[in-house]
Amino acid sequence: MAARRGLSRRPASRSPGRDVPVMAVQHSGEADVEVRDFDAVAAFAQSKAKELGQCVSSFPDQEMILWLKPLRLSRRLRNMARFDEVVATFWGDGDYGVQQALTDEMVREAERVLGVALPSALLDLLRVQNGGIVSADHDAFPTSRPTSWSEDHVPFDDLMGIGRRDGTTSLLDTPYLVEEWGMPAPLVLLSGDGHSWIGLDYRACGRDGEPSVAWFETDLDAELVLAADFRSFVEGLTAAGAFGNGCTDTPASA
Repeated sequence: MAARRGLSRRPASRSPGRDVPVMAVQHSGEADVEVRDFDAVAAFAQSKAKELGQCVSSFPDQEMILWLKPLRLSRRLRNMARFDEVVATFWGDGDYGVQQALTDEMVREAERVLGVALPSALLDLLRVQNGGIVSADHDAFPTSRPTSWSEDHVPFDDLMGIGRRDGTTSLLDTPYLVEEWGMPAPLVLLSGDGHSWIGLDYRACGRDGEPSVAWFETDLDAELVLAADFRSFVEGLTAAGAFGNGCTDTPASA
Protein backbone atom coordinates (compact mmCIF):
# COMPACT_ATOMS: atom_id res chain seq x y z
CA MET A 1 0.00 0.00 0.00
CA ALA A 2 1.33 3.43 -0.93
CA ALA A 3 2.20 5.76 1.91
CA ARG A 4 -0.41 8.41 2.71
CA ARG A 5 0.39 11.88 1.53
CA GLY A 6 1.19 14.30 4.32
CA LEU A 7 0.18 17.90 4.67
CA SER A 8 2.03 20.41 2.60
CA ARG A 9 1.50 23.84 1.21
CA ARG A 10 3.01 25.69 -1.70
CA PRO A 11 2.38 28.96 -3.52
CA ALA A 12 -0.25 28.76 -6.22
CA SER A 13 0.87 29.52 -9.76
CA ARG A 14 0.26 33.13 -10.73
CA SER A 15 -1.12 34.68 -13.85
CA PRO A 16 1.16 37.17 -15.60
CA GLY A 17 0.92 40.64 -14.10
CA ARG A 18 -1.04 39.49 -11.06
CA ASP A 19 0.07 39.30 -7.45
CA VAL A 20 -2.46 36.95 -5.92
CA PRO A 21 -1.89 36.25 -2.17
CA VAL A 22 -3.12 32.66 -2.41
CA MET A 23 -1.77 29.56 -0.64
CA ALA A 24 -2.46 26.02 -1.84
CA VAL A 25 -3.67 23.50 0.74
CA GLN A 26 -3.35 19.73 0.67
CA HIS A 27 -5.07 17.37 3.10
CA SER A 28 -3.94 14.01 4.48
CA GLY A 29 -7.41 13.18 5.82
CA GLU A 30 -6.13 13.60 9.38
CA ALA A 31 -5.99 17.38 9.83
CA ASP A 32 -6.16 20.74 8.10
CA VAL A 33 -3.33 23.14 7.47
CA GLU A 34 -3.71 26.49 9.22
CA VAL A 35 -4.61 28.91 6.44
CA ARG A 36 -3.02 32.20 7.46
CA ASP A 37 -3.61 33.91 4.12
CA PHE A 38 -7.39 33.51 4.02
CA ASP A 39 -8.27 37.13 4.80
CA ALA A 40 -5.76 38.38 2.25
CA VAL A 41 -7.23 36.07 -0.39
CA ALA A 42 -10.76 37.20 0.35
CA ALA A 43 -9.75 40.88 0.29
CA PHE A 44 -7.99 40.42 -3.06
CA ALA A 45 -11.03 38.71 -4.60
CA GLN A 46 -13.40 41.38 -3.35
CA SER A 47 -11.22 44.25 -4.56
CA LYS A 48 -10.88 42.76 -8.03
CA ALA A 49 -14.58 42.01 -8.27
CA LYS A 50 -15.42 45.58 -7.27
CA GLU A 51 -12.93 46.93 -9.81
CA LEU A 52 -14.62 44.98 -12.59
CA GLY A 53 -18.15 45.54 -11.32
CA GLN A 54 -18.68 41.81 -10.95
CA CYS A 55 -19.44 39.42 -8.13
CA VAL A 56 -16.66 37.15 -6.90
CA SER A 57 -18.29 34.06 -8.37
CA SER A 58 -18.05 35.56 -11.89
CA PHE A 59 -14.54 36.98 -11.53
CA PRO A 60 -12.58 35.82 -14.64
CA ASP A 61 -9.45 34.63 -12.79
CA GLN A 62 -10.71 31.06 -12.51
CA GLU A 63 -7.47 29.79 -11.07
CA MET A 64 -7.78 32.15 -8.11
CA ILE A 65 -11.39 31.13 -7.48
CA LEU A 66 -10.43 27.44 -7.53
CA TRP A 67 -7.93 28.13 -4.74
CA LEU A 68 -10.30 30.38 -2.81
CA LYS A 69 -13.05 27.76 -2.49
CA PRO A 70 -10.86 25.13 -0.76
CA LEU A 71 -9.60 27.76 1.68
CA ARG A 72 -13.16 28.66 2.65
CA LEU A 73 -14.02 24.98 2.97
CA SER A 74 -10.94 24.34 5.11
CA ARG A 75 -11.98 27.00 7.64
CA ARG A 76 -15.56 25.74 7.71
CA LEU A 77 -14.45 22.15 8.31
CA ARG A 78 -12.24 23.19 11.21
CA ASN A 79 -15.14 25.07 12.85
CA MET A 80 -17.47 22.11 12.37
CA ALA A 81 -14.89 19.73 13.84
CA ARG A 82 -14.61 21.77 17.05
CA PHE A 83 -18.39 21.90 17.55
CA ASP A 84 -18.82 18.18 16.82
CA GLU A 85 -15.99 17.36 19.23
CA VAL A 86 -17.76 19.16 22.07
CA VAL A 87 -21.15 17.63 21.21
CA ALA A 88 -19.65 14.13 21.40
CA THR A 89 -18.53 14.67 25.01
CA PHE A 90 -21.03 17.32 26.12
CA TRP A 91 -23.45 15.38 28.31
CA GLY A 92 -22.64 14.09 31.78
CA ASP A 93 -23.99 10.99 33.55
CA GLY A 94 -27.38 10.59 35.21
CA ASP A 95 -30.95 11.42 34.25
CA TYR A 96 -31.36 14.66 36.21
CA GLY A 97 -33.13 17.19 33.98
CA VAL A 98 -33.47 14.79 31.05
CA GLN A 99 -36.72 15.04 29.05
CA GLN A 100 -38.10 12.45 26.64
CA ALA A 101 -36.36 12.12 23.27
CA LEU A 102 -36.79 15.26 21.19
CA THR A 103 -39.03 15.12 18.11
CA ASP A 104 -39.70 17.61 15.32
CA GLU A 105 -43.22 18.09 16.68
CA MET A 106 -41.79 19.01 20.10
CA VAL A 107 -39.49 21.57 18.45
CA ARG A 108 -42.39 23.17 16.59
CA GLU A 109 -44.44 23.36 19.78
CA ALA A 110 -41.52 24.89 21.70
CA GLU A 111 -40.98 27.56 19.06
CA ARG A 112 -44.69 28.35 19.15
CA VAL A 113 -44.72 28.67 22.95
CA LEU A 114 -41.48 30.66 23.09
CA GLY A 115 -42.27 32.78 20.03
CA VAL A 116 -38.74 32.42 18.58
CA ALA A 117 -36.74 30.26 16.20
CA LEU A 118 -34.35 28.09 18.22
CA PRO A 119 -30.71 27.85 17.03
CA SER A 120 -29.91 24.74 15.01
CA ALA A 121 -26.80 24.13 17.13
CA LEU A 122 -28.95 23.96 20.28
CA LEU A 123 -31.33 21.49 18.64
CA ASP A 124 -28.36 19.36 17.54
CA LEU A 125 -27.34 19.02 21.20
CA LEU A 126 -30.86 18.31 22.42
CA ARG A 127 -31.34 15.59 19.81
CA VAL A 128 -28.38 13.74 21.33
CA GLN A 129 -29.94 14.10 24.81
CA ASN A 130 -32.90 16.29 25.66
CA GLY A 131 -31.50 18.22 28.60
CA GLY A 132 -29.50 17.19 31.65
CA ILE A 133 -26.14 17.52 33.38
CA VAL A 134 -23.21 18.94 31.40
CA SER A 135 -19.98 16.94 31.62
CA ALA A 136 -17.07 18.25 33.71
CA ASP A 137 -15.13 18.97 30.52
CA HIS A 138 -17.62 21.65 29.41
CA ASP A 139 -19.28 23.03 32.57
CA ALA A 140 -17.94 26.61 32.54
CA PHE A 141 -17.51 29.56 30.21
CA PRO A 142 -14.63 32.08 30.62
CA THR A 143 -15.56 35.75 31.10
CA SER A 144 -13.76 38.96 30.23
CA ARG A 145 -14.61 40.57 33.58
CA PRO A 146 -15.71 39.49 37.08
CA THR A 147 -19.29 38.60 37.97
CA SER A 148 -20.89 37.77 41.30
CA TRP A 149 -20.02 34.14 40.61
CA SER A 150 -16.29 34.36 39.84
CA GLU A 151 -13.43 36.56 38.72
CA ASP A 152 -13.00 34.79 35.40
CA HIS A 153 -15.82 32.39 34.50
CA VAL A 154 -19.49 31.49 34.91
CA PRO A 155 -20.96 28.02 35.53
CA PHE A 156 -22.85 25.93 33.01
CA ASP A 157 -23.65 22.83 35.07
CA ASP A 158 -26.78 21.81 33.18
CA LEU A 159 -28.78 22.60 30.06
CA MET A 160 -32.56 22.54 30.16
CA GLY A 161 -34.33 20.43 27.57
CA ILE A 162 -37.71 20.74 25.86
CA GLY A 163 -40.61 18.93 27.50
CA ARG A 164 -43.11 18.68 30.35
CA ARG A 165 -41.55 16.10 32.65
CA ASP A 166 -42.93 16.52 36.19
CA GLY A 167 -40.54 18.25 38.56
CA THR A 168 -38.09 19.17 35.80
CA THR A 169 -37.55 22.73 34.58
CA SER A 170 -37.67 23.11 30.81
CA LEU A 171 -37.01 25.72 28.15
CA LEU A 172 -40.80 25.91 27.96
CA ASP A 173 -40.84 27.47 31.44
CA THR A 174 -38.97 30.53 30.14
CA PRO A 175 -42.00 32.89 29.87
CA TYR A 176 -42.93 32.29 33.52
CA LEU A 177 -39.31 32.51 34.76
CA VAL A 178 -38.59 35.72 32.84
CA GLU A 179 -41.63 37.38 34.38
CA GLU A 180 -40.98 35.94 37.86
CA TRP A 181 -37.38 37.17 37.98
CA GLY A 182 -37.90 40.46 36.14
CA MET A 183 -35.69 39.77 33.14
CA PRO A 184 -35.86 41.37 29.69
CA ALA A 185 -37.58 39.75 26.72
CA PRO A 186 -37.45 38.01 24.37
CA LEU A 187 -35.11 35.49 26.01
CA VAL A 188 -34.87 31.71 26.12
CA LEU A 189 -33.32 30.55 29.39
CA LEU A 190 -30.85 27.67 29.12
CA SER A 191 -29.51 27.20 32.62
CA GLY A 192 -29.72 28.93 36.00
CA ASP A 193 -31.01 29.01 39.55
CA GLY A 194 -33.11 32.19 39.74
CA HIS A 195 -30.36 34.51 40.95
CA SER A 196 -28.29 33.97 37.81
CA TRP A 197 -29.08 32.61 34.37
CA ILE A 198 -27.50 31.87 31.00
CA GLY A 199 -29.89 32.47 28.14
CA LEU A 200 -30.40 33.16 24.45
CA ASP A 201 -30.91 36.89 23.92
CA TYR A 202 -33.15 37.78 20.96
CA ARG A 203 -33.41 41.52 21.65
CA ALA A 204 -30.93 42.55 18.97
CA CYS A 205 -31.49 39.86 16.33
CA GLY A 206 -35.28 39.59 16.49
CA ARG A 207 -37.36 36.49 17.11
CA ASP A 208 -36.28 34.78 13.87
CA GLY A 209 -32.60 35.73 14.08
CA GLU A 210 -29.48 34.12 15.57
CA PRO A 211 -29.45 35.08 19.27
CA SER A 212 -26.38 35.87 21.34
CA VAL A 213 -25.74 34.01 24.61
CA ALA A 214 -25.66 36.14 27.76
CA TRP A 215 -25.24 35.87 31.55
CA PHE A 216 -27.95 37.53 33.66
CA GLU A 217 -27.76 38.36 37.38
CA THR A 218 -31.24 39.15 38.65
CA ASP A 219 -30.21 40.39 42.11
CA LEU A 220 -27.85 42.98 40.60
CA ASP A 221 -29.89 43.71 37.46
CA ALA A 222 -26.70 43.04 35.49
CA GLU A 223 -25.89 41.16 32.32
CA LEU A 224 -22.85 40.15 30.29
CA VAL A 225 -22.67 38.92 26.69
CA LEU A 226 -20.76 35.64 26.58
CA ALA A 227 -20.86 34.69 22.88
CA ALA A 228 -22.25 35.99 19.60
CA ASP A 229 -24.25 32.80 19.00
CA PHE A 230 -24.92 29.43 20.61
CA ARG A 231 -22.45 27.50 18.45
CA SER A 232 -19.64 29.85 19.49
CA PHE A 233 -20.75 29.50 23.10
CA VAL A 234 -20.53 25.69 22.93
CA GLU A 235 -17.12 25.85 21.28
CA GLY A 236 -15.90 28.13 24.07
CA LEU A 237 -16.99 25.92 26.96
CA THR A 238 -14.27 24.51 29.19
CA ALA A 239 -13.82 22.72 32.52
CA ALA A 240 -14.67 24.68 35.66
CA GLY A 241 -11.86 22.82 37.41
CA ALA A 242 -9.33 24.63 35.24
CA PHE A 243 -10.15 27.91 37.04
CA GLY A 244 -9.58 26.68 40.57
CA ASN A 245 -11.69 28.17 43.39
CA GLY A 246 -12.14 31.64 41.76
CA CYS A 247 -15.56 32.40 43.30
CA THR A 248 -16.00 35.96 44.50
CA ASP A 249 -16.93 36.52 48.14
CA THR A 250 -19.15 39.50 47.41
CA PRO A 251 -21.21 40.39 44.33
CA ALA A 252 -19.25 42.27 41.68
CA SER A 253 -20.99 45.25 40.15
CA ALA A 254 -21.39 45.16 36.37
